[in-house]
Amino acid sequence: MPDARNLSLVLRVVGDYLDRKGIGDFAILWSTDSVKVSYGKKVESFTIQDLYDLGVRMYLRRSNRLRK
Repeated sequence: MPDARNLSLVLRVVGDYLDRKGIGDFAILWSTDSVKVSYGKKVESFTIQDLYDLGVRMYLRRSNRLRK
């Protein structure tokens, strides 16, 4: 898994997360140690470790799909 602080990776991971939840309208708020995603009236905060974990899950789902 590449560095979870990489902008393109973070956007891909957050986009995958929002797609799986069916979220269409959202805002991303950046800070040095976390990423906050707001949609509707909800705000979710992700640490670098959270993003890394989501990225690993995304990668594993993709690799399982390719094996079938």
